[in-house]
Amino acid sequence: MRTPADVACTNAERRSEGSEERRINPASVRIAAIRESIVGLMPSIRASSDRPTGPLLTIVNSTEVCDGVRPEPATVARRRRESLPITARSLAAASSWPIGSGEIVCEVGGIAGSNQYLLASKHYNASFLFPPLALAWGRMSMPLTPLGAAGPEVSRVGLGCMGMSDVYGHSDEDESIATIHEAIDRGINLIDTGDFYGMGHNEMLISRALAGGRREKVLIQVKFGGQRSPDGAFLGFDGSPAATKNALSYSLRRLGTDHIDLYQPARLDPKVPIEETIGAIAEMVQAGYVRQIGLSEVSAETIRRAHAVHPISELQIEYSLITRTPEGAILEATRELGIAVTAYGVLSRGLISDTPAIGTGADHRGRFPRLSGENLEHNRALLGELRAIAAEHGASIAQLAIAWVLSRGQDIIPLIGARTRTRLEEALGSLQLALSDEDLARIERSIPVEQIRGTRYDQHAMAGLDSER
Repeated sequence: MRTPADVACTNAERRSEGSEERRINPASVRIAAIRESIVGLMPSIRASSDRPTGPLLTIVNSTEVCDGVRPEPATVARRRRESLPITARSLAAASSWPIGSGEIVCEVGGIAGSNQYLLASKHYNASFLFPPLALAWGRMSMPLTPLGAAGPEVSRVGLGCMGMSDVYGHSDEDESIATIHEAIDRGINLIDTGDFYGMGHNEMLISRALAGGRREKVLIQVKFGGQRSPDGAFLGFDGSPAATKNALSYSLRRLGTDHIDLYQPARLDPKVPIEETIGAIAEMVQAGYVRQIGLSEVSAETIRRAHAVHPISELQIEYSLITRTPEGAILEATRELGIAVTAYGVLSRGLISDTPAIGTGADHRGRFPRLSGENLEHNRALLGELRAIAAEHGASIAQLAIAWVLSRGQDIIPLIGARTRTRLEEALGSLQLALSDEDLARIERSIPVEQIRGTRYDQHAMAGLDSER
């Protein structure tokens, strides 16, 4: 029995015969065949009682895959609207479709939140649609951006590792390490941590993940100064020169490295002039233990004072669709001085996501006013318009939120707080979204910031943020 693909291939081949000007790549013929086959199967797929397994299959136009050339992101975005739901029953039928020789290109969306290009040379079957994606190829190369005017080039997004140390509930160490490995494989070369994340646990975890030659592939930025008690409570911040050098010594040992690529005080110590803290780090730069100096959650005035002591490469600060603190004087100062911004909290600690529960059990996010009780319920109700826009683009609301932060400027580097490879894949999908200026404006308008309830930290912590003054 001939399949719809056989018929389509025969027809396409006949159309190409005798035409020297219309040279059709065998891959192109097979692409047309697959498209016609899927369309022919659609009535039975829709009538099927199978629940969609999640992935959407997009077949790219034949003219866009000659010689295996990947389509432009805008083309993929267009084609995504034509994507078809794949069910177990339809996949069983699809597995028998002949593809023949040559190469085909297609896009699969919905696998762990990813949008990847796949290459198949002989047979097309269900195994190409689900992990492990043994034939995955052509993944989008990671764009780079300078970490400050005179700093090294880093990946367009960084990996924030705080959540891997049980801050948001239990984390699986093996999966955390696998996530770091996958991030590096995907081109992420900026790893963010803090010496107080898990009271040193996070640094030791990163050290294990970077064993075997991976240390040379990444830049590690470390925040220091947070003081914690054995029960995990925060006791304050110490940015004195002695404490700064002492903390560095322990971080070097826990990370198993002879230098830290960027070292930064996690907060401004109100008892210690910023000039003294930065001066102590500058001595460590001269000694070879530190490469670059950064700041975190400080005001424009503090940025200027610190930069006068030693060039500052980076400022870390919370920045998202919901938290706009850097806009205004802070960004004016960083851009005037050539300082990059690493943005944390780009999903507002999971508020802008499809995470079903926040702040329950061992998840400590419930202590943040914005994510507790009625505030959380109210704030999540404000995401309706963002969800609608995400649906239009075949994306998640998390991907739109990250893409919006990316759009704020090449000097702004979102930190992806992924604890699993699944979340990492979803986050990296933001780099492939083709969003117009109007799309970005709609995304920005979708969340009425003035209606958000609750501050990003509790009252005591907010009082200690120099950036909020």
